[in-house]
Amino acid sequence: MTAVPGSGSETVSLVCDSCGASIKDIECLPEQWPVVWSVVSRAGWVGAPLAIGPHHCPQCGETGHAGDLPGVIKQRWGAAMAEHHWACVIRLYGDIDQSATAELRTVLTDALNRHHNVVLDLSSVRLMDSTGYAELVHVHELSGRRGGQVCLVRPSYPVHAVLRVSRLESLFRIFSDTTAARTGLSACSSHAAEG
Repeated sequence: MTAVPGSGSETVSLVCDSCGASIKDIECLPEQWPVVWSVVSRAGWVGAPLAIGPHHCPQCGETGHAGDLPGVIKQRWGAAMAEHHWACVIRLYGDIDQSATAELRTVLTDALNRHHNVVLDLSSVRLMDSTGYAELVHVHELSGRRGGQVCLVRPSYPVHAVLRVSRLESLFRIFSDTTAARTGLSACSSHAAEG
């Protein structure tokens, strides 16, 4: 455990597993930890997106001490797209932060140019900062103008927690897998055709 209780009842301290440096007394409730981690990661820390470790301060992350330790997350992201007759399905993975924003927008725009429905599998996204959530909202609005929908599949715990805390969860239909998303989108299309 690298996040330890702070001096207050609603604070935590983050300890570097390499050198012992720490950020003390971050205000947060346990259920808000994913939001706090996005702030800490912007300060240059690397590691698991949740309170369980390991975590490393910017100095250890830059010098490579953290890079050889198992479980350390290196900042990277990616997307895999599959086009179907019912939607464009994109599996996002890794850490989606400000450095990925332009590329993420390109991927999402390409998906919308291929199909008015977009399904985003977020099960492998470890971290998403506010710029990533802004892109989700943007693609949701564009899809809606075109008569389509953006659905989410199995958001990872950190992503789902932020969606819930920020009240963005209500914007999107969330499904357990792509088969359920396909069924849900088909049912919507059937109801729209009947109306």
